[in-house]
This record gives sequence, structure tokens and C-alpha cells, in this order.
Amino acid sequence: MTFAWPADAHAYIGPGAGMAFATAAFTLLISTIVVLFGLLAYPVRLLWRLIRRRRPPRPPRVRRAVVIGLDGLDPGLVRRYMDRGLLPNLQALAKRGCFHDLGTTNPPMSPVAWSSFATGVLPGKHGIFDF
Repeated sequence: MTFAWPADAHAYIGPGAGMAFATAAFTLLISTIVVLFGLLAYPVRLLWRLIRRRRPPRPPRVRRAVVIGLDGLDPGLVRRYMDRGLLPNLQALAKRGCFHDLGTTNPPMSPVAWSSFATGVLPGKHGIFDF
């Protein structure tokens, strides 16, 4: 008859399981409150936007901009090669637009410089100082 009716099982459930359940329930509760607040605030935001109704922005003076950044390339070398005619495509782009040196960051490392270029802030603001 032991196959038909299993014996009692004794197990220990530690506090980790309770904490996992509590944090999951808390996260679900907070996210539900945030969603409900967002849904209730939408008509107020829409009304505020209609009241403030600004003029549309003016069209930009420059229609397109392309920034070509070559990591670790010396701009003096590029100028020299463009003068010799070895970089005809870059030379044509420079004639149609502009060609300028960009300053770098401190420390002058790729991840720091590219992060500053992408965000428009100094390394102290974006917090990337190394690879």
C-alpha cells in the first residue's frame, strides 16, 4: 500500500523564498501603481499640452549633417594625403562641406572620447573614464 499513498514529506523552506516572493509582489504592486498613474495623468498632460500650445519650431538652416569620425587617425596625415590626391572621396567631401579638427577629452582614450561625443558632456558627467 506504500505505492498508492506516499509518506509525509518534510522540507525546510528558508527565508530566501519568502524574500523572493515579497520582492516580486512588491515590484508587481509598484509597477501597477505607476501604470495606473500614467493612465490617469494622460488626459491632464494632453490638456496641459493644448493649453501651452507653442509655435512649431522653425525649420533648421542645415538640412543634413554627416560627421565622419575615424578613431586614432591624425588629421594632419589626412590633410597631407588629401593634398597629394590619395584620398579623393574625403577631398570631395571636404570641398562640398567642411573639414575641421575635433578636440579630444582628458584622458584621450577612445571610449571616453566617443562617449563624450555621443552624449555632448564631459567625462565627469557621463562617468566613463576607461575601457
